[in-house]
Amino acid sequence: MFETSEPRSTNLPIFTVSVVYAFVLMLLLSKQHKNKITPQVISVDGNVLIIPRVFSKSHHIYLHEIKSVEKSKPCAKNLFVLIGRYNKSTIFIDRLGFSTAKDFENFAALVAQLASKNQTDEYLQRIASITARNNLKSQFAIIIISLTWLALYALVCTTGIDKISDSAITKGALTKDTLKLDELYRLASSFFLHLNPIHLGLNVMTFSIISRNIELMLGRVRMVNILFLSAVTGSLLSWAFSSYSLVIGASGGILGLLGAYFVICVRYPRSFPGSVSTSGRAISLVLILQLCSDLTIPGVDIFSHIGGLVFGITYAYLISRFRTLVSFDSVSPIEFRVSATASCLYLGGLIYFLALYITAL
Repeated sequence: MFETSEPRSTNLPIFTVSVVYAFVLMLLLSKQHKNKITPQVISVDGNVLIIPRVFSKSHHIYLHEIKSVEKSKPCAKNLFVLIGRYNKSTIFIDRLGFSTAKDFENFAALVAQLASKNQTDEYLQRIASITARNNLKSQFAIIIISLTWLALYALVCTTGIDKISDSAITKGALTKDTLKLDELYRLASSFFLHLNPIHLGLNVMTFSIISRNIELMLGRVRMVNILFLSAVTGSLLSWAFSSYSLVIGASGGILGLLGAYFVICVRYPRSFPGSVSTSGRAISLVLILQLCSDLTIPGVDIFSHIGGLVFGITYAYLISRFRTLVSFDSVSPIEFRVSATASCLYLGGLIYFLALYITAL
């Protein structure tokens, strides 16, 4: 223990933060009160749609920026409209911001009419198709893969659930002997294993978001292909160049999905609704942050990430290069066979690992 005779000053920062917080809160409440007095009306001024906001400046949306308008299903708990824009963020408009349901419906119809003026019939049909699939898609494969990650972690974690057991890592991680015939199952087991709850949670969250969009854009078969084949490519690159002797995690496959998502959003910025696509700049920022974390955080295998990312980018580029947009989400027989084979091999490798792990207990 180290003691000092100097007076303590720990209360001063707390007092300062409290004063600043109270001041900001008063400003926000004042702004809200002022907005209640001043009518907040959504309006169209020339070619600009003006949408007021409570705590900040109004949205000024140029009509030529609007690429899609999507309204929630009538049976949804909360009604809303999503306004997708080219290379910019999607704007969420809630029904609660309107005095009556009729006003909300009139606004949705007006924005949809403004957005459709400069669009072709083919584009509008594709937007409608993607929106319909967005409402009907069961996301069966995404749920099964996520639940498998969670269930496997619960099975192989230690008593305190802060990490998985050493036995699971030893028997399931990717090693330099993985390409031996009796060790090939590690390509699958290392994909399903995660070191700790943070590693698992980040991968499940990222996978759930990106894979949903990829499935809506390219279909379930291609989503599975990109995920598993990117993971294999990342594992092979890690086996060849990584200095780590044990590697686990699904990040290679997830980076492959992110790479494919980047290619599709950049090459077809006008072809997918705002609830599915995003700007290329936003994805580029995510990739840059991912690269910075790979280079600075100890214990991260950057080679598996690079391998998965490169495969995802290449796969999506080849699809977009040799297929028309209309047939974009229709898969070839060979793609279907590859998807089925990869799924069976990964499932078989996982079952083989579980047999080894349970036998060793």
